[in-house]
Amino acid sequence: MKKIALIFCLFVVSGMTVMAQKNHKKAPQNPEERAAYSSIHMQKRFGLDDNQTAKIKSINFEKAKKVEQIRANYKAQGDKKAMHAELKKVKADTDSQYKSVMTPEQYSAWTQARAERHQKMAEHKHKHPAKK
Repeated sequence: MKKIALIFCLFVVSGMTVMAQKNHKKAPQNPEERAAYSSIHMQKRFGLDDNQTAKIKSINFEKAKKVEQIRANYKAQGDKKAMHAELKKVKADTDSQYKSVMTPEQYSAWTQARAERHQKMAEHKHKHPAKK
């Protein structure tokens, strides 16, 4: 009887583990999903109104499409420096579009959050250097 109860418990625990793994959300995969995800995040974090959110979503969608295309073009070539230069241009264009849509306070909060994120990433990179 104890063996049956033990086996039953093992099945329950393994079933819960499988269910927990299935519920894990994946990052958005296509440009439209990425644009929607980041727009909703920006709306909540920076207090965008519905009109601003719609404009930001459009900007994010165009950015996501451009980034995807750039990465696809340079993946075969392997020229990372040229790819990063092009991505930098897209980022600068996106930043100027954000500035035209957001209020000065929202844009300031967004640039501060971006700087904090970059700082955090740099610290993480410093603590955990890539193995070569």
